[in-house]
Amino acid sequence: MSLSFDCLVSAGFDVETGFAYTGGEERYLSALQRFYRSYGKMSAAIAESEKSEDLEAYTRNVHSLKSNSMMIGANELSEKAKLLEQAGRDGDLALIHAETPALAALHAHCIDTLRPFGEMERVRVAGEISGAEARLVGKELLTALDDFDDDRAAGLLNTLSGYPFRLTQKNLLNDARDHIENFEYDEALDLIKTILEQIED
Repeated sequence: MSLSFDCLVSAGFDVETGFAYTGGEERYLSALQRFYRSYGKMSAAIAESEKSEDLEAYTRNVHSLKSNSMMIGANELSEKAKLLEQAGRDGDLALIHAETPALAALHAHCIDTLRPFGEMERVRVAGEISGAEARLVGKELLTALDDFDDDRAAGLLNTLSGYPFRLTQKNLLNDARDHIENFEYDEALDLIKTILEQIED
């Protein structure tokens, strides 16, 4: 597949960093499309948690946006989300109310820039699994860990890694792999349960 991401570079996207985070051109395009499709749900969640002043939900939502935008090289959006994530942790409602409209505008601008990629035929990368498939694999993995079956658990973990997780979840997945290799099944179980909660359709 040969694609031009010049329009993204011109719009300020760090495409090379996006390639590095996602693992290449096809995976980067897949990540762009997932980011595009998540816009309605994500923007609504941030707006609602800001309006209701639910700091826990707000912090969680902007953290997700920070990680997802970092993964695709939307650095300006990621930095703004990072600022507001810290505001959420600090309980700084004044800053949250002042800066969330700017975050929303940046998010919307990114989506407008991504529209040509988001509206093209959906890319499925070899080895990539869907949310539904990932949930099934995850359940089998939990059973394997309960049975102390490290060989089966390691194989299922490799399959699960085909789901396009965000950076935070990828790091947790690597930690779970380390725990399995060290026969630390309880620790691995806890991490896998956390990871499964983050899987989206």
